[in-house]
Amino acid sequence: MKINSNWLRENDACPDQVELFESTFGSSAKITLPNIQKAVRAGLNLSWLVPHLLSPRGFKAYKKALAPALKTFDKALAPAWKAYNEATATAQKTYEEAKAMAWKTYEEAKAMAWKTYEEAKVTAFWAAFKGEDKEKP
Repeated sequence: MKINSNWLRENDACPDQVELFESTFGSSAKITLPNIQKAVRAGLNLSWLVPHLLSPRGFKAYKKALAPALKTFDKALAPAWKAYNEATATAQKTYEEAKAMAWKTYEEAKAMAWKTYEEAKVTAFWAAFKGEDKEKP
């Protein structure tokens, strides 16, 4: 089976992926193991392609075959993810505290500004009302 640029577009592949496909293979490519390996090295998204090409049964078998590799990936990544979370926890706490303080300052300023605005409305209304009162017979 061959895949070509038109088929990718017709199946709503991302434009950047179509462009990458064309720069890697030209306008079409036969599905072979070396071409699949070449596609992965080039950065093409096989996760998008797989469900478009495999039957439901084949896709289920693909996911089952991939599960151990995904589990190994997650296990290998866990220490780095834990270290990242620990390293960013302090920064996140500092950020949240700074944000809370800034929000409090904003709310206080808004309350004061609103009070001043409300007082100005009273003054403006009274001045307008008194001016109209003078015009009445």
